[in-house]
Amino acid sequence: MNKQKIKAVFYDLDNTLYPQVLDVQQRVRFCIKEFSLPKCVEEFWITEWLDNGPKKTNIIDNVIDTFSLKIDKYLLLSAYRSYKTSLSLDKDVRNMLIDIKRRGIKQFLITNGQPIVQLGKINSLGLSEFFDNISIAVGSHAKPCPHLFLETIRNYGLESEQCLSVGDWYEIDGVASIDAGIYFLHIEGGPIKENLPSGVRSIIKLPYIEDFL
Repeated sequence: MNKQKIKAVFYDLDNTLYPQVLDVQQRVRFCIKEFSLPKCVEEFWITEWLDNGPKKTNIIDNVIDTFSLKIDKYLLLSAYRSYKTSLSLDKDVRNMLIDIKRRGIKQFLITNGQPIVQLGKINSLGLSEFFDNISIAVGSHAKPCPHLFLETIRNYGLESEQCLSVGDWYEIDGVASIDAGIYFLHIEGGPIKENLPSGVRSIIKLPYIEDFL
């Protein structure tokens, strides 16, 4: 990767631009209050998410089964997803986004997830002002499919080798980026635990990507 040629940065959202556990905690606490669930459910639910990460899809099933809750799973899931959390960017991350934008480097956000949920986070974090384009990838275009990376590169007249991508999940963010010909940086610290292939570089904090620009 030639630092002098980087003209665009692609970002993942959850556990890349902010710690997703902050969003999960607020949603869980809302559900506890909304459905008058036992307080001990909160710790179990959040621990389940931290231990298994967003790859696990049956966390709510485990919560209901463990505590023998008399509640409809889909009602609980709907409340969890529809709650509007209050989030904020770390000062260092905000300053980094401002600095990279000032340098004339384009910034793109591509995130998987439920559109209503992801849009709520994006709006709460105030991200729109920093990005040239924001995409929520769903269905066949969801990462690790590289479609939205390739489409963005084409629409903005870029070359793959002019781009840098950063995310917390190699099997999703990394594969999509690399299949699009984009250099990928892995950010540590999220709930996803995986063995990275040799040659994949990691950073501890997102603002460290400026060392690669």
